[in-house]
Amino acid sequence: MNKSDHDRVLRVLNHYPNMIRKISILRYELEHPTTVTPEDMLEPMNYAHGDGDGVLSSTVSNKTLYIAMNYRNLYLLEITNFILYPRFHKTKP
Repeated sequence: MNKSDHDRVLRVLNHYPNMIRKISILRYELEHPTTVTPEDMLEPMNYAHGDGDGVLSSTVSNKTLYIAMNYRNLYLLEITNFILYPRFHKTKP
């Protein structure tokens, strides 16, 4: 084993505890996702501002409105489908 391989192995071994901690945090976040309500999404979008020279154009606000309305419509569609067709939705065992 040459010097660079030896150094690389030592570096990986030194960082191993941090990698394991990060993996466990990611696993927890995957198993316990946070839920975002439509109100949680719409409130920040209400106060969104465009990037650039500080002048809001109508396309920026229209994009924000378009995103917010689509999110709300998809949310309502998902709830409706869950109520009408509950057997097609996966549930955790």
